[in-house]
Amino acid sequence: MSRCTKEVVIMPEENRRVAVIAIWIEARESVVEVNRLLSGYQELVRGRMGLPFRDFSASLISLILEGTTDQMGALSGKLGMLPGVTAKILFLTRQPPRKETRPTAPGYVRVSSVFSPCSSAMRTVR
Repeated sequence: MSRCTKEVVIMPEENRRVAVIAIWIEARESVVEVNRLLSGYQELVRGRMGLPFRDFSASLISLILEGTTDQMGALSGKLGMLPGVTAKILFLTRQPPRKETRPTAPGYVRVSSVFSPCSSAMRTVR
């Protein structure tokens, strides 16, 4: 097994997070190593997009990842140690379900954010 490959264990739902990582590659000689490293973490990758920036003599790869914070942090750290490669990661937070702030009037069902008995968005339940 090369030094870039790593066995990835899928964790239970409550331990997984979603992240976006941007990989800026200025050294073309590091491209093979970046792809080899990403292949070792392929179980985490949900989406990938690569764009050449010819004016800057560089490339940008953006990834959508799902895994543990440790797994994604390890990938970002290994990428950042490659010569001519910069990696930045953004962890997304899951928002808890929004709780109803105002009760629906008796006899009505809420079907939109409008709370008026005269509104067409409300209807009587019989």
